[in-house]
Amino acid sequence: MNDTIDRHSAAPMYDQLRRLIIEGISRDGLQPGDPLHVDDAAGTSRAGTVR
Repeated sequence: MNDTIDRHSAAPMYDQLRRLIIEGISRDGLQPGDPLHVDDAAGTSRAGTVR
């Protein structure tokens, strides 16, 4: 699977980001409070936190 958001896809960006977050949590075993870096996938420069 692709680990980036496709800005030209018919799928909404929020849905693509949701899928990437869920896959990242499953793949990396993230726990509440762990930093969540979505900047590479979404083309942003902010990091969030898993809640």
